[in-house]
Amino acid sequence: MSRLPQRSEAAACGQCAHFRNDPIDIERAFPGLNVLGSARADVRWKDGLCVLRGLYLSARDGCGRFEARVRQPAD
Repeated sequence: MSRLPQRSEAAACGQCAHFRNDPIDIERAFPGLNVLGSARADVRWKDGLCVLRGLYLSARDGCGRFEARVRQPAD
């Protein structure tokens, strides 16, 4: 199994438009996970889902399909 390449912080999955790490999104993707300790667990750190590639991965990973997330202005 090959590991995804590590990227600079600026181009890492955690900063990508396709990355979701909200616990609700993770629990929805893995029904029953909340029974095992919840997607809110500290051991999850900043892991999340790539909705483009259908992968659960670290926020530090990266790939060639990175698209910067557009930040919404604070109200």
